[in-house]
Amino acid sequence: MLSLGCPSDPGVTNITTLGNYGAMRLYTSNSGGNWSSLYNMTFQSEQINYEIYSIQRVSCFDGDLRHLTIIGGNNSHIYNTTNYGGKWEPNYFSGSGFQAMSKTSLDGVGFLTGFHEQWKTQDNGFSWTASANPYNWPDYYIGIDFCSENNGICIPEYPGDTTIYTTDGGTLWQQGSMITNSQYMSDIRFISSFPGTEAVVCGNSGSIYRTTDLGVSWQQIVSPVNDKDFNRVDFIDPVGIIVGNSGAIVRTTDRGLSWTIINSGVTNNLRSVYLEASNYWIVGDNVILRSGDQGRTWTVVRNASDEFYTDMVFVKNEGVVVGNKNR
Repeated sequence: MLSLGCPSDPGVTNITTLGNYGAMRLYTSNSGGNWSSLYNMTFQSEQINYEIYSIQRVSCFDGDLRHLTIIGGNNSHIYNTTNYGGKWEPNYFSGSGFQAMSKTSLDGVGFLTGFHEQWKTQDNGFSWTASANPYNWPDYYIGIDFCSENNGICIPEYPGDTTIYTTDGGTLWQQGSMITNSQYMSDIRFISSFPGTEAVVCGNSGSIYRTTDLGVSWQQIVSPVNDKDFNRVDFIDPVGIIVGNSGAIVRTTDRGLSWTIINSGVTNNLRSVYLEASNYWIVGDNVILRSGDQGRTWTVVRNASDEFYTDMVFVKNEGVVVGNKNR
């Protein structure tokens, strides 16, 4: 097991606020009716207090929003909290960069992906074990998702690199196939836990791809958008939502086989989407959107010109949104 305590790299003291931006966290307990904010966040280490300018990803591995893990500091640091983000402890530093996280079906168990490697946690993100590298993995795996305890897929960012998949909870990763004719890829999501082999990938220029066999093969799906880059995708079977730049939203009701354009009502770049049973959520540059009708219509619940939201996690009425604030 890797020793992932407080960052020991001397460069960590240089991870300070860049320009006029500082990391931020929002919390709601009433489905976005009200938000409590934490700006210019200070992260504690044994040697020094320091700031990071943004948070890129947030995840909750056990369904309790008190326990969160974030990727911050230009994708180079992992931090943990046990009080909704009121206080963060540094966990691990990597100069190579982290990209995405995914919870498995087991509470407390999740995965992290990035440069050449995947890591697994079994204690809510407080310690991580690196997966073996059986071959020359691509430089960056930009997305990862699990639909069960065992089945997971990682997708590369660059066209021409192969996907990888696991059927044993990440002990062994196997090579899938390249997503042919692809643009740069950005995110992957399983459609459902049954049969646990179907997933959708989105990427640049409105590209959408679908697999039914854990990424052994891929089918390009006709997209209603080809002039905007897609950023994130999420599913509650059979409904799926993809979001992208310039207010782009597309929706499926047939497990990703066909997609239609949804009017977002905004032109902001939309960075992430999260589907809960009662509400669907989208965050992006300066705006948070909510839908109470499975993504057919969307309402702005927060609009702030100096806030840039990158990711979120919700459990029923509770939610945490992360990103950065221009100060």
